[in-house]
Amino acid sequence: MFNQLRGWLSSGNTNTAAELDSSTDQHVKIRSGLTAELENLTHEKFPQGFSKPILELEIVDANVNGQLQQRLQEESQKHMWKRIVLIPYYLENSHWTAILIEFKGAKEIQRAEYIDPVRNSQFISGTIQQEFNKLYPRVNLSLKELRAHNDPTQSEELTIQNLLKRVEELQITDAQYQKPESDLPDNAAKTNRSDPG
Repeated sequence: MFNQLRGWLSSGNTNTAAELDSSTDQHVKIRSGLTAELENLTHEKFPQGFSKPILELEIVDANVNGQLQQRLQEESQKHMWKRIVLIPYYLENSHWTAILIEFKGAKEIQRAEYIDPVRNSQFISGTIQQEFNKLYPRVNLSLKELRAHNDPTQSEELTIQNLLKRVEELQITDAQYQKPESDLPDNAAKTNRSDPG
């Protein structure tokens, strides 16, 4: 799956050096790449569909003031169910990060993670946290450390891979949690039952 992504981002969709520097082109590439890879993940590992819907929000650009808050507000007005929300976040100079939010319901957040695939990143996530807290004041974004690289130009591909990895992990965890007791092995079912005496 990741080799397909690498090929999609490089060989089949090559751009000139000037185009690669354009944040608009990068926005299109990461959005298209994430959408394609989520579809591949669904077909390869979750043919019955995801246990929680996955929503991709429009890309947030750190250079556009208030854009994260706007995206979060729009999302919370449209969706009221359990879901996982993915937000690709463009910082600058080809440096991509992401936010993953797992909702239990309308504005009830189960987890909120910030993923930065650049080692020793000089970016301070406090700005993102402040903007996030304007809509969700009691929720802390936790830094989720996954695959990382020293070169920010690698962050586009790694951001997609890291989001896919987290989606897969959360879907598997959710499916195991929702598994009926009758599907558990006999000894596991016994340990999960309360013993009256």
